[in-house]
Amino acid sequence: MDVVLLPFLQAATPAEREHHLSDLILILVHVTPIVRRVLRHKLGFSVTPHGHSPHHDAEDLYHDIIANLIALLNQPQLHSGQLNIRNFRQYVTRISTCRLPNLESVQLRKPEILK
Repeated sequence: MDVVLLPFLQAATPAEREHHLSDLILILVHVTPIVRRVLRHKLGFSVTPHGHSPHHDAEDLYHDIIANLIALLNQPQLHSGQLNIRNFRQYVTRISTCRLPNLESVQLRKPEILK
């Protein structure tokens, strides 16, 4: 298991796990830079570390990806050891990329966004 996830996974109670998410160490330090990079490189969206962007599509995608990742982190399979994430950065990149819409659909809705 990736050492980034160990404090979260070794939390003894749901409240302790929530603390690891709510204090934003795991999310702000490890997840948001990756999600922001994926949105910038794949769609050309610029998003702040807090999820703000001049493009509402970017904000929506950003928050959807973060919510999806939090839901995945709370899966029982991860806490029971059935799911082993060896490289958390790669996992976040893969999940972020999979959550992106088809580029053509974004271009049809907002052609000025993508160059």
